[in-house]
Amino acid sequence: MVPPTSRAQTTGRLEFAYAVDQNTNAVLGYKVGATGTLTPLATPSFHAGVAPNSIAIDPTGHFLYVVNLLSDNVSGYAISADGTLKPVPGSPFPAGSGPGWITIDPTGRFVYVANCADLCSGLGQGSVSGYAINKTTGALTAVPGSPFTADQIPYAVTVDHTGSFAYVANFRSGTISVFKIDQCSGSLWASSQSVPTGGSDPLALTLDPHGRFLYVTNTGSNNVSAFAVESNGVLKTIPGSPFASENSTQGIVVSPSGEFLYVTAGFGVLGYSIETSGQLVPLAGSPFPASGFLVSLSQDKRGHYLYGAASAAGVDAFKLDPTTGKLTTVTGTPFATHGNAASVTTAIGR
Repeated sequence: MVPPTSRAQTTGRLEFAYAVDQNTNAVLGYKVGATGTLTPLATPSFHAGVAPNSIAIDPTGHFLYVVNLLSDNVSGYAISADGTLKPVPGSPFPAGSGPGWITIDPTGRFVYVANCADLCSGLGQGSVSGYAINKTTGALTAVPGSPFTADQIPYAVTVDHTGSFAYVANFRSGTISVFKIDQCSGSLWASSQSVPTGGSDPLALTLDPHGRFLYVTNTGSNNVSAFAVESNGVLKTIPGSPFASENSTQGIVVSPSGEFLYVTAGFGVLGYSIETSGQLVPLAGSPFPASGFLVSLSQDKRGHYLYGAASAAGVDAFKLDPTTGKLTTVTGTPFATHGNAASVTTAIGR
């Protein structure tokens, strides 16, 4: 793996981080330093909707989108060369009731939002909204048939590395919905019956970079479900699943190599090695301490650091050892927010 400083000099491109803060209903912008540190942008804050909860950036690094839990919409922004955010035409865009999670397919054509309804805003039926991205302006247009019905209280959604399948974690029903993505329109079609996680209250999910395995955090039963992903998108439970975690299991991410998995557990991060079968084995030294109560987790685009939204504490940064999987706190952690960080992600500048 190329050291951070060498890689930055080779590409000549800056990296930016963005976090959503629910106290101020804002997106906070940072420049990512060579050692993973975060420095606020010259314009450090950008207006969002009410209770922004999840954030996603398209693969080109041109557009950023935020779901706002209590205003039931999606804020869209164009990312300038200096990291500054500017609202895209038509923003904010209507969503369902209680949009809690947002993801963008790897092709950068479509956006999907899990509307968790009664879990979040107390109104309406949960669903998944789909949008097509205007590649010139970043504006969102609902795809045909949107919103799409999942199971009870869909809370999180992710898309496989080919952009062929979408997977939805259904909090109340304890299941994963599997959808086939129409490659032309972006519409979702249920491809199989929902799959029980084997745990309770699934809250977040992720795929490994190669699309071999799907992992789900079950915050009600404090464990992690693991599935092998077949070529037709079907999920098969991995022997030993679900794997034990700890209290307050929420955020989840797989390392860029696909060798390690990390899960938030209250004031720490649990680390696992991923076996060739997809089974999880706890890492030595895990859990790795955090500065505050972690609610979500993401990796930087260069693959060297993990960032966690530590609720009232701010944003935590961890350096990832690519050989052992060990996490080391970055100097300066936590990096300030305005009191209630919910999600964080990064982008490579243009």
